[in-house]
Amino acid sequence: YGKETTFGANVNGAAATLNSMLMNYNVRSNLTFLRYFNQKHYVNAEIGVEALGKMYRFNTLSGSDFVVEDMKGNSMALMSSDPKSHKFIQNYFSEGLFATVGYDYNSVTGITAAVRADVSRRYNDWTPSIYPSVEAYLDIRRLAFPSCKAVSALKLKAGYGISGNELYVPYEL
Repeated sequence: YGKETTFGANVNGAAATLNSMLMNYNVRSNLTFLRYFNQKHYVNAEIGVEALGKMYRFNTLSGSDFVVEDMKGNSMALMSSDPKSHKFIQNYFSEGLFATVGYDYNSVTGITAAVRADVSRRYNDWTPSIYPSVEAYLDIRRLAFPSCKAVSALKLKAGYGISGNELYVPYEL
């Protein structure tokens, strides 16, 4: 901020430099089983693991009261004030195991059950959080109106599940 701004005029110029490193990752591996039996029964199952995380690092150096205002952007060493250094480091890592099993009868009715177990290194507590769910459906169109071509599906679905997300940065979620 040069002397042309109110803030810059009050502090005889101000500048800051920022160094940041940001990395996000998500690794997932799963094994899937799909099978038809007697042309009307369909079974699917899936198991897998997932790891996700992020690492954010910010280093900021700021100062004010520059001796030579023209060089404040190029040389932080020319500031007369005490340098103010700010560091922010955020590391987060989570691992999960999941399994899903489903059954479908002739594309008319079906049920799917799933469970997920997540652990986080944030609190060094390796107790997993368990998230089960179940969902069922009934295709009313196939039962009541099998020859109707105007509507492709009219499904009644019901489900229940527990979901969650660990809050690892205040006010982020």
